[in-house]
Amino acid sequence: MPDHDHDCSQFLHLISDYIDDSLDEVTCENFKKHLDECEHCRIVVDTTRKTIELYHEADKEIELPADVRGRLFHCLELDAYLENE
Repeated sequence: MPDHDHDCSQFLHLISDYIDDSLDEVTCENFKKHLDECEHCRIVVDTTRKTIELYHEADKEIELPADVRGRLFHCLELDAYLENE
């Protein structure tokens, strides 16, 4: 079974550009080929797209529960922002 970790790291930083359809043609085709072979990256791309879609469909600002928000900020190493609120 081939190890896709190296390929994944090359493509994961391009997700935003891929979703925004702003990649050049060759890079986009390579990205699509990788997605055909890599279920993990397909899941990341699909989840990111769905998250963006849900955000745009939201009629109001969504308030995260405090514990979820705290864990998210901690994972993103943004603890200092929580302390300033």
